[in-house]
Amino acid sequence: MSGQTQFLSMSRNTLIKSALACASGVLFFLSFPAYNLYLLGWISFVPLLFALEKSSLKQSYLFGLITGMAIVAFGFYWMGDWARIVMEIPFPLNKLIILGHAFCIGQVMGFVALIYQWLRKYEKLNDLILFPVVIVVVFSIFPMLFYFHPADGQSYFLISIQAVEIFGVYGLDFILALVNILIYSVIRLDRKIPDKKWIAVALILIMGWFGYGMIKLPQWDQEIGNWESKTIGLVQPNRAASLKQPKPEKGYSRLRPLEMEMSQKLSNEGADLIVWPEGHFFGYVYWTKVQEAFKIQIKSFDTPVVFLDSTYKEINSKKHYYNSSLFIDSRGNLAGQYEKMRLVPFGEYTPLADQLKFIKDMLGDFLSGLTPGKENKIFDIAGMRMVPKICYESIFPQDVAIAIGEDGKGKVLLVQTQNGWYGETSEPEQHMVITALRAVENRIPLIHVMNNGSSAIVLPNGRYAYQSTPFVRGEWVSKMPFSSESGGSFFSRHPRVFINLIQMIFVILVLFRLQSQFRKKNPC
Repeated sequence: MSGQTQFLSMSRNTLIKSALACASGVLFFLSFPAYNLYLLGWISFVPLLFALEKSSLKQSYLFGLITGMAIVAFGFYWMGDWARIVMEIPFPLNKLIILGHAFCIGQVMGFVALIYQWLRKYEKLNDLILFPVVIVVVFSIFPMLFYFHPADGQSYFLISIQAVEIFGVYGLDFILALVNILIYSVIRLDRKIPDKKWIAVALILIMGWFGYGMIKLPQWDQEIGNWESKTIGLVQPNRAASLKQPKPEKGYSRLRPLEMEMSQKLSNEGADLIVWPEGHFFGYVYWTKVQEAFKIQIKSFDTPVVFLDSTYKEINSKKHYYNSSLFIDSRGNLAGQYEKMRLVPFGEYTPLADQLKFIKDMLGDFLSGLTPGKENKIFDIAGMRMVPKICYESIFPQDVAIAIGEDGKGKVLLVQTQNGWYGETSEPEQHMVITALRAVENRIPLIHVMNNGSSAIVLPNGRYAYQSTPFVRGEWVSKMPFSSESGGSFFSRHPRVFINLIQMIFVILVLFRLQSQFRKKNPC
């Protein structure tokens, strides 16, 4: 074969493999909202795995990066809307943010492909173990602005998510990756089929996972059907997102905001609790007149209200500002306050600004940052033990599990969010399906209230008791099944057991590979 012919053959082969890698990214994001073709997630990595066949480490990284960039560019396309709304970058320049974000976060799949290909060069390590372990470990430690998991798109596939009460979403990541590598291993033509014992083990794990789901889902359906119910009032103002402290809308005031009028209607409909989302500044802790007005109005409702607001504390003669969830009881008194613990990088604080003076001086007051809260709180409301989490915090499985803790009985997860930064895109639904997994992981009801919707109530089995229409203004009441004797799971009590086990296995696999490499370089 001439040099030119060989080059053309290599180029054609690279193009085919690049197309396969891109196809994996397409299948992956199609399994997520807004498409929700979740079954595609179970084959999404197969084209990439074929692309990695007989590829060098450098090529493997490149093909993985192509997959990752396709996932992030198309799945997180709303970053362009964020750049336009928040950073005021006009079209088409805002689209460059999508590409930059895709390149940075797409590295996660580049590292998955690179590490997997490096490990499998040690022939004694089986692909059926390697690939799921690498997927789980890399996605659990790779730094991202908006964390996601391969399994997040499976929220609507109810029998597939029931076992997350034991293993968390990490376990679902493992099983999803295992199904992908098993399908690839069986249909590939140019290599021997793996040892039948490994295939048998893989099939047992997969059947055990889905078998558990098929048993537990009807059990939870029956149990929830016997619970009492609470009437929850959901306020969805659908306000435009703003970095400034917006003034009250025409016809309303600081003393009687739009949300208060909406709450009056919900109280009249018999709500046991009324929840406002994140997304507006009320000034409750800043102005005594606002506190007095809120007290009078909420007391007249005789219904507790939980809302989000900016708060501050003076510590050592310095003001510290917080993003806080405030619980006002039915008598109008402040009965609980939770300060957001996990802040959004570059949105609520600037990384390293406090450690590196030149960054702080350069930014000045811009993104100078909120102060993170230090502890989880429980609001005792209408017989429920409400555990508040604010927006970004809900995408972190371990954070939520720790907040639920050892005693989950009677607890309800409350998530208040502002997703108006991303326009009328798929981002709010993506946030919703990710948060819905927290309800199943911890086997507790979830109230998720979004400024721009859709707001929802999700049950411990993953089913939706209620879901509002997105991108509209409205207030609704919904019955939420609740039991003071139910709540909590193995995962909420031991959120690090499975991920620690997988990370330990990963370290062992790396040591085996390094030992093999050392022996090849230093034969006896």
